[in-house]
This record gives sequence, C-alpha cells and structure tokens, in this order.
Amino acid sequence: MMIEKGKIEISETFKISGRGIVLAGIIIEGQINTGDFIQFEYNGESMKKRIIGLDRGKKENGSKLKVGILINCENEVEMEKFHEWNPKLTLGKVFQGQ
Repeated sequence: MMIEKGKIEISETFKISGRGIVLAGIIIEGQINTGDFIQFEYNGESMKKRIIGLDRGKKENGSKLKVGILINCENEVEMEKFHEWNPKLTLGKVFQGQ
C-alpha cells in the first residue's frame, strides 16, 4: 500500500535535454522528496512517475511554495508527449518512494 504524503498543482512542463521532464507548480500540502512517486491524470490516463530531482522555489507574501519536479521518462517519445502537454492545473498526488 502506498502512503500519500503530498499534493501539487501542476501548471506547466519543461523539457531538460538528456534529463527528463519538469512538472512545475505549487505544493498544496505535505512534502515532496527525490525518490517519491507522483501520480497524475494525463489525457484521461493515470500516470505514475518516479521523482528524480527537485527545485524548490521561494514563498512570497504567504503564497504557496513553488516547485519543479524532474520525473523519470521511459524514452524520448514520452518526453515529447509530456513536453507538449498543457496540464491546466492538474492535481498530482505524491506517494512515498519504496
């Protein structure tokens, strides 16, 4: 059984050549660590990806913490698929890594 430990609102994606895709957004609750998994809906399909890197932004004037989550992609085709995706504030749930 996977333990949910956080939620992120995904607002956009970035491609980092040779590394993977960054899901950018704000942490709604909980905490996120490298090695955890993020689960989100992509075009009606549930996706679960390992988090391989994090870039935490700053909180400003009591706002939510901005974050960039680098996810592991299977191949270049999958990277392009996520790069072209407009997440429109998709909710991502974060689960503790195994």
